[in-house]
Amino acid sequence: MGLLSAEQVGLYINPDYIEIVIIEKQFKNIKIKNVFRKNISIQDMDVLDQNEIIKNSINDLFNTNKISKSNVFLNLPTQEVVLRTFTMPRLPKSDWANAIRFEGQKHVPFKIN
Repeated sequence: MGLLSAEQVGLYINPDYIEIVIIEKQFKNIKIKNVFRKNISIQDMDVLDQNEIIKNSINDLFNTNKISKSNVFLNLPTQEVVLRTFTMPRLPKSDWANAIRFEGQKHVPFKIN
């Protein structure tokens, strides 16, 4: 399922539910082929517990419905996204991951793994 394939998978993560939508491109039309939803309740939980419930719910949806995880488009609510930009010095490619983790820790209010 590549960007130009006929069938594509979308994943939407919301505080109340996780949803997977499978769409199919047919000539000039796009058809919703299937929708899978799992209700979750993560309000008033710490972040680690929330992440565990979200991760398990996503895996459950994909596995139960035999959906490939190889090429998925992700959609998150805007209020749930943290976006920061910063300038990196020129480094060898082998140092990028560590440098991004180091610089990122300065800009986001949680641990980066």
